Amino acid sequence: MKTRETYHHGDLRATLVAEALRQLETGGQESVSLRALAKEAGVSPNAPYRHFADKNALMGALAAEGFQRFAEAIERASPPDKDPVSTLKDQGEAYLAFASARPALYRLMFSPFGYSLHSEPCQLASQRSFGCLVAATARAQATGWKKDCDLTAVVLSYWSALHGWAALVGDSLVPPGVPLPDTKTWLSVFFSTEQR
Repeated sequence: MKTRETYHHGDLRATLVAEALRQLETGGQESVSLRALAKEAGVSPNAPYRHFADKNALMGALAAEGFQRFAEAIERASPPDKDPVSTLKDQGEAYLAFASARPALYRLMFSPFGYSLHSEPCQLASQRSFGCLVAATARAQATGWKKDCDLTAVVLSYWSALHGWAALVGDSLVPPGVPLPDTKTWLSVFFSTEQR
């Protein structure tokens, strides 16, 4: 096989990340291989190691890319001129839509391997998305929604609910025979007037 050695460093790295994301979503973490990436990109087997020391470094880069995309999705659901409670609902829908559309990437981002804990790009993008939830919750509290509750407690409760729902649905952990409500119906429980 003839290899392509004309990649600029950034081009090859981006190509490797894009292909690794594809492998991740089609076959899970176990399917991602630096050797397979090199073959797919048409470069020598050692070329990926110029960008990633090992598979763990690659997985960290994938998690960072995931958090970037996740933060962008949450930000798109957060227009500053919208009703803050509606914004929180929209952020929840964006959160769950991301987890549903990219389940393997979502699992990697929040995996016990701790990629988000050890990678500065992961931390920064994670903080971006979390900051959107905090800002929208603070704005909602200013309008009277859960105004007597601690801000951090409300944000963490909402985030925990979203993460739990994503895991239950994404990993098919809801018991057989239990009817699954749609996302809007499920979110309406968290925002019901009885909880104001």
